[in-house]
Amino acid sequence: MIYSNHTVVSVLLKGIGVRPEVEVNGVPDNLLSFGNVMQNEYIEKGFTIKNISTFPVTFNLATQVHGVDNKSHLAPFTLVPATATIKPGADYPVKIIF
Repeated sequence: MIYSNHTVVSVLLKGIGVRPEVEVNGVPDNLLSFGNVMQNEYIEKGFTIKNISTFPVTFNLATQVHGVDNKSHLAPFTLVPATATIKPGADYPVKIIF
C-alpha cells in the first residue's frame, strides 16, 4: 500500500521471472550413444551442464524411458546426480549409467 497525507492506495505488483540459461557440453550432435552393451556390462558416459546465468540454477533430470523392465527391475538408465544446483558460471558434471 502507498500512503500519503490524503489517501491510501493499494497497488498490485506483477513480476516476470527470469529464465535460467544453461549449456550442455560433451554430447556430440545432441546424441549420447552407448553403442552395443552386453548383458551384465557396466557402461558410463558423462556430460556437463554449464550455468551461463547470473544466478543459481537448480535442475532435475528424469529419464524418458518408461515401461521397460529388466531382470534387476531397475530403470535402464541412472542419472547421477538426478538433481542439483549449479552456481552462476559453474560447470556441473553428470553421469549416465547403463
